[in-house]
Amino acid sequence: TPNKALLDRMVDIGLAGDLTHQGKKIGLVLDVGGWYKNVITLAPSLEITDEEIDLAIMLLDQLITKAKRSL
Repeated sequence: TPNKALLDRMVDIGLAGDLTHQGKKIGLVLDVGGWYKNVITLAPSLEITDEEIDLAIMLLDQLITKAKRSL
């Protein structure tokens, strides 16, 4: 079921730069698409490292958790 409110909140949190990694604040820019504007597209570099993939997954998980709590 599309949940545009959740995705809008995720975008707001990501752009605010309130996610953290190793004590530093980090932002996350999401590429949003889909008919209902509720699809996140991941488009990493072809040279992405395992560490960068792990960081992206951790930040996305943190972002979803924060967004769900704030609704």
